[in-house]
Amino acid sequence: MGETFMLGNQVWRIIHVTHNDVEVVPGDQTINIIPFWRAEEQNRDFFYSEKIGLFLEEADQNLETESFAHWLAAKNTWSAYAVERLIEFLKLQKEATGQPLPHRHHIVIEHFADPLNTADSKQVIMHTLWGGKVNRPLAMALAAAWERKFGYRKFGYTLEIYVGNNSIMLMLPHSFAPQDLFSLVPPQNLENLLRSKLESSGFFGAKFRENAGRALLLPRANFKKRMPLWLNRLRAKKLMAAVTSYADFPIMLETWRTCLKDEFDLEMVKQLLDEINDGRIRISETVTHQPSPFASDVIWRQTNKYMYEDDTPFSDRQSGLSRELLKELVYSPHLRPEIPETLVRELDGKLKRTAPGYAPADGEELLL
Repeated sequence: MGETFMLGNQVWRIIHVTHNDVEVVPGDQTINIIPFWRAEEQNRDFFYSEKIGLFLEEADQNLETESFAHWLAAKNTWSAYAVERLIEFLKLQKEATGQPLPHRHHIVIEHFADPLNTADSKQVIMHTLWGGKVNRPLAMALAAAWERKFGYRKFGYTLEIYVGNNSIMLMLPHSFAPQDLFSLVPPQNLENLLRSKLESSGFFGAKFRENAGRALLLPRANFKKRMPLWLNRLRAKKLMAAVTSYADFPIMLETWRTCLKDEFDLEMVKQLLDEINDGRIRISETVTHQPSPFASDVIWRQTNKYMYEDDTPFSDRQSGLSRELLKELVYSPHLRPEIPETLVRELDGKLKRTAPGYAPADGEELLL
C-alpha cells in the first residue's frame, strides 16, 4: 500500500488491498512499480476434458440438424443467441480445416502454412482436447523422444513446444510427418522420457519456485511489500542452479512429486497412446493458411512466450536426484502428513466464496 503505478495515461496510488480488490486513487507522477499481468494457467483434468470431447463428437454428427440446436436450448437452458454462436463457431472450425471436429475419438493435426514463414520449420497443431494434465506430459515426452532420436541435444537444439488444455503446437521441419511422432513415445517409456525433459522446462521451474516460496527459501526483505514476480523468478532460477548437483534436495524432490502426481495424469497418457496405436482414436491431417478457430489460443502462446520471460531454468543439465529416491517419494503417500479436514473445509469455503467475509459483493461478481 502507498505505492504508485501507471495504468493507461494515469498514475494511481494504492490505498487498500483486500483478498479480492485493490483500491486506488489518482497519484502523483512518481512511478515506483510496474504492473505485470501473467498468470500460470491451470491444467484441466481428463475427466472434464472427456466431457468436452464427447460433446464435440455428438456435435460433429448432428451439427447440421435442427434437433441439435433445440437440444442445446432445451436440455442446457441456453439462450437462442448462445446456441447460434456456438453452432457458428463449430461450423467455422470444420470449414477452416475441411475435417470433422476433433473429439474424444478423433485427433486433427493442423499444418499451419504461414505465408510469411521463411524459416526451416512449420507450426503443427495437434487438436487433442485432453486437458493440460495429459497434453503437457505428452508434449514433453514427444520433445524428448524427438531430440533423442535426431540428436538435437548433441548440438544444443530443443524442439519448441507450446501446450494448452485443448492442443499442442510443435515447430517441426517441413518434411516431417506428425503422425510419426506418436510412435516415438511407447507408453512403457513415458517416465524415462520425462526424466530427461521435465527439469529443463519452464513448467518445472514454476513449480520449483512455488515450492521454494512455501518452504520460505525465497524470503522477502519486508513482509509488508510484495516481491515482484520477475525478481522471484530470477532468485528461484539461481537457487535451482545451485542445488542441481545434490542427490536429495527436498524442494527438487517435492517439485518432481508435484508434477508427476498432482499436475500430470500419466496413466491416462498411456491409455490414450494405446488407443491411438490400436486405432480407437483416429488421426486426420489438414493444411490451413490461417489458424483455425480451435488453434487461436495455442498460436497466441508462441507470441506470449517471447513477450514474457518464464521459469525455464538457466541450465538444461539434469539434476543428481537418484531414480530410486524419486520412485520412493512419488509412489509412497504415507511419507506425507495428512492435511486436517477443518483446514480443507476452510480453504474450500474461501475458494467457493461461502466463508464469512468472502461473499460476492454483487451479482456481477457472483458470475465472475
